[in-house]
Parts: sequence; structure tokens; C-alpha cells
Amino acid sequence: MNPIDLEMLHVQRISTASHLRTLRQDWNRLAGDSPFARWDWLANWWDAYSDDGDLFVLEARTNQGQLVAVAPFYRETSLFEGRVLRLLGSGDACTGAQSLLVDPSFSTASARAFSLWLIACSPTRQHGWDDLDLETVSPGDEATRLFARQMVRRGAGLTRRKADPAWTVVLPESWDEMQSSVSAGMRRKLRLLSRRYVETDRATFKIAQTQEQAQSMLSRMIDLHQERWNQRGELGYFASEEYTRFLKSVVADSHHEQQLRLCQVDLDQRPVAVGCLVNRGQNYTMYQ
Repeated sequence: MNPIDLEMLHVQRISTASHLRTLRQDWNRLAGDSPFARWDWLANWWDAYSDDGDLFVLEARTNQGQLVAVAPFYRETSLFEGRVLRLLGSGDACTGAQSLLVDPSFSTASARAFSLWLIACSPTRQHGWDDLDLETVSPGDEATRLFARQMVRRGAGLTRRKADPAWTVVLPESWDEMQSSVSAGMRRKLRLLSRRYVETDRATFKIAQTQEQAQSMLSRMIDLHQERWNQRGELGYFASEEYTRFLKSVVADSHHEQQLRLCQVDLDQRPVAVGCLVNRGQNYTMYQ
């Protein structure tokens, strides 16, 4: 165990959006290059979905007041399930694997501190809970694994469920390399499409450079998405007012920091495809 890990940490629950805003800088420091764990992403998610429960974020600080860990929970209450703690970003926002945000030097200490606080508070009226649902946690998430182990050590039951797979596609370094990786028939189709649309400037690719351009592309993306799903007789994600409000807020907050980029393909000056890319440090994730 790291010697620094032996320090006692102080845990406090954050239950208001105004208090949550004060953590933005330190929260993003702990999140690192994980875009779906950043304050901008999860605070906007909570703003859109806050009708679903109570804010239940836990912070852990040293004796000197340094924020070293965040457990980004909210509490949802129902007659059937009781009081359930879930991770911010869960559900239909499709934010990928969520996690506790922890300074690695305090991984064991924060897991112990959070588990002690939660077990002690579980029967109380103000901070009580009946179940803890760590949805979409990555198997390699060391911080959450340590936290779950500490919870079990203190008497909590643990049930594991296999999550749906997430796909990662490693793209070639160049267009030539891309073409060489596909079949001869596909290469002929790609060359034909390139001559017909790209070389004639009928097809153009744009990346939003301003907030206004980003919001305009987002509106087009919503229209294209809904049109495609409605043709199949399905509602589509943007039929949800909460989800639409969430993504618009994220674009407004994240675009200027280049954490999220909107891009668009036009054919004959008409938008035919819009993508939402999330910056993950050395690469991007296609979110929509």
C-alpha cells in the first residue's frame, strides 16, 4: 500500500447543483482524458435528468482539504426497488463505462472511506439507500473494483451482470492504407465514389469551428437521426426531451474546449450525415 494511502479521508455528500458547480476544476482533474467522466458531461446529464431522483455525489478530501476522489451517484426511489444509488450518466444517454473518479495515490483509502460512509448512512432517513447499481462499469476499472470489494467486506451483497459489448475500431493511418485493407471489389467502389463525389467537390466534409456552427450541425443531426428512425416506425433517441436537452447543453459547454466536435458531410450542398466526436486524448470516440 502506498504510504499516502494510509491518510484518513473525509467524506461529504453533495446534494445540490450549486455545490456541484464548485467542483468543476478538481473534478475534471480527476477525470483526466475520460470525456464521459468529466464534469461538463455528467453535470449536464444531471441537469437534464434530475427529475429522476436526488443528487448523491460523494466527495473525499484529505485533512488539508484536497479533493482526491468523487463517487458520482444519484438516488432513485420507487415502490418496487426502494432507494437505489446509480452512477450519473446511466441509462439512455449511452455514455459508456462510468466510474468513481480517484487520484491513484488514494485508491484504497477512498474505497474504504466511501464504503464506511455508505454503510453507516444506509439506514438513515436523509442519506439512506437500499441498493447500489454500478451499471456499465468496465471490468478493468480498478477504483470501482476496490470500492466494491470494500463494500462486500462490510457486509454488502454483490451481484455481477454481463453488460452489452462496446466496439472499438482501430482506423488505418492513411486513406491508402484504408483502401489496401479491404477487398478488391470494395476498392473499386471506393475509387468510383471518390471520382464521382470527392474529386468533383460534390461531397464536402466540415468540422464546426464556432459554437453557432456546432449548434447548427447538432440540429441537422437530430433531424437526420429522427427521420431515419421514424421511417422504421421507431421513436428515435431525440424523441426524449431530456436527452435532447442534455446533448444540446453538452455541445454548448464542451465545444469551446474541443472536448466534443461536430462534423458534417454535405452532398450537392445538402447535409447528408452529421457526426458527434468526443475527444479521448489521443483519439476520438464517435458518440452519434
